[in-house]
Amino acid sequence: MADTISTSGIASGSIIRADHVLRITDALSAQSTNDIYITGSVGITGSLNLDPASTPQTGSGFEWMLSFDTGSGQVVYSRRNSTSGTSGTSGSSGTSGTSGSSGTSGSSGTSGTSGSSGTSGSSGTSGSSGTSGSSGSSGTSGTSGEKGGVEYNFDTNTADTDPGAGKIAYDNSTIGSVTNIYIDNTDQRGTDLTAWFSTWDDSNNVTNKGTISLISRDTGSVVNLFTVTGAATAASGYYKIPVSYVAGALAANNAPLSLEFSRTSDVGTSGTSGSSGTSGSSGSSGTSGSSGTSGSSGTDGTSGTNGTSGSSGTSGSSGSSGTSGSSGTSGTSGIKGGIEYNFDDQTGQADPGPGVIRYDSATIGSVNNLYIDNLDQTGTDQTAWFATWDDSTNDVDKGQVIISNADNTPIANVFTVTASVIAESGYYRIPVDNLTGTLPTSGSKLVLAFSRAGNNGTSGTSGAVTLKGGTTGSVLLNTGNVSAYSGSEGFTYDTSNDQLTISSSADVTGSLNITGSVIITGSLFGITHRESLAGSSTYNIDHNLNEEFPIVQVYSASKEQVIPSSVKSTSVNQIQLEFVGNFTGSVVIIK
Repeated sequence: MADTISTSGIASGSIIRADHVLRITDALSAQSTNDIYITGSVGITGSLNLDPASTPQTGSGFEWMLSFDTGSGQVVYSRRNSTSGTSGTSGSSGTSGTSGSSGTSGSSGTSGTSGSSGTSGSSGTSGSSGTSGSSGSSGTSGTSGEKGGVEYNFDTNTADTDPGAGKIAYDNSTIGSVTNIYIDNTDQRGTDLTAWFSTWDDSNNVTNKGTISLISRDTGSVVNLFTVTGAATAASGYYKIPVSYVAGALAANNAPLSLEFSRTSDVGTSGTSGSSGTSGSSGSSGTSGSSGTSGSSGTDGTSGTNGTSGSSGTSGSSGSSGTSGSSGTSGTSGIKGGIEYNFDDQTGQADPGPGVIRYDSATIGSVNNLYIDNLDQTGTDQTAWFATWDDSTNDVDKGQVIISNADNTPIANVFTVTASVIAESGYYRIPVDNLTGTLPTSGSKLVLAFSRAGNNGTSGTSGAVTLKGGTTGSVLLNTGNVSAYSGSEGFTYDTSNDQLTISSSADVTGSLNITGSVIITGSLFGITHRESLAGSSTYNIDHNLNEEFPIVQVYSASKEQVIPSSVKSTSVNQIQLEFVGNFTGSVVIIK
């Protein structure tokens, strides 16, 4: 009978001693007759590898045992080479031993395949909404945004010189006596505005070419208004603008100002004069009434006595001044004045999208159209405003679109609106000419302003036309209202083709305004001056034609055309002729 390991001394949680292990090892390796009999259950901590090729067989004469193969390190079933004895009777079951202590955890086995997903549980009910938090306190107000216009600072120096970068000066320290404004070519932000200044005298109105407004950037109130009275002059680094004072007081030195200009429309062409009415007869003078007699003067009353003056009361002592409070912190700067839009560098004609503006060219000097969405950056519909941008009756300059950067950097662009604005689907198309500026970058935040041009002036009446032969009156050459004009000069007006035909020679004194074509049979002269020349080498001829460069023709006494040695225009109403030696003949001067 093989030795056995008694289990009576191994209680639950006990440790197997070395002699037990040696016996077990001998039994597994078949080195000695040590068999292991286990009554009950055995727990294995770790792994037990069994050779899958070793399977137990059944049948008479075979006895199988569990053995340890030292070569492969595996525990296998092996057959004992002996015949089976007869089965003994089963012994009674021993009492259960105490549970052994837990073995160390074995290494993790390979992961099994994932099980199929379980069905989703039903959704829980929603929790009740939390109460709203209290509103935060309002932030402090930011500083006011910059005023619209171009930024300059005032210089009290009155000399005719460049006032310096970003400065403007007057020619007189008495505001009502200012006749010239001196403006540096660049504003406070370094933008060159000479192209803009050069347009300030474009109006053909002789005495009023536009209005200059100077506004305080601190308070927003108007400081001065001036009327531009003549041609703007480009000096070295600055412009000289002739003006007439309208309103305001002289600004302090270095006062921050905003400069704006509104152009006056051109004077309209002269209309034709109506015929003169007959003078009424003078009424008879009434008889003078007789003068009334003067009344006698009343006697003077006696003067009352003066009352005594009361004594002056004593002055109270002045109270001490209180200490000044500390200044509050400044708020963030506000948005620059104007309508807010963002720039898109795409150039295709299409709706640029809400709050966006784009140009039709990436070259700023070639921009002919602006595409502006109907809504600005705040979602406000601006179509009613855009529709007024072509209200001026001026055909070529209906106003100026001023586009500035919203972050208070220099003006981006200035454009002139040249024709009627067009309402497209979701946006407006504005025909323009570029005056100044550079192309903004895509996404730039901009503000838009518009300054409308004035309407064209009403047409004046034309002067009377005097025709050779004693006929004086008006020649009206508008379509359809005069069927014919026939006088001693042979004027005929044809309404079928709007033509005036002059069938014989005619001298016209005054103005002749023609709409349509003129067919002349004979000769037609303008305003002329004729004068005889008698025996001198130099003549000063007063022609009174108000023309600096008239046509001068000189003829000898034999009616041959002669060229003088010198012809000089000394004024708009006088020329000087010089000849080699004394000359006799005549001169004809034609305007």
